[in-house]
Amino acid sequence: MKWNNHIKYLGSKLNTSHYMTGSLKNVMSPDVLRTIYFVCFHAHLRYGLTLWGGDPESIRIFQLQKKVLRIISKAGPTCLLQEYF
Repeated sequence: MKWNNHIKYLGSKLNTSHYMTGSLKNVMSPDVLRTIYFVCFHAHLRYGLTLWGGDPESIRIFQLQKKVLRIISKAGPTCLLQEYF
């Protein structure tokens, strides 16, 4: 079963959350950004994850998730994110 269409749709939806998080990073505290992440990003990400998460194209979604988490935690590109969440 191919999940390419679903992953593309999800990617475009999550890109909006990524942009919003990047725009608010200088105005909101990390706690508020974390709440926004769980409401606007994580909820969409988890829907059906057990079905489409193993698809090779899903790596793009998880890379986008890392970008958002790095914005929230103000972590550099080489920092391990597990220290923050």
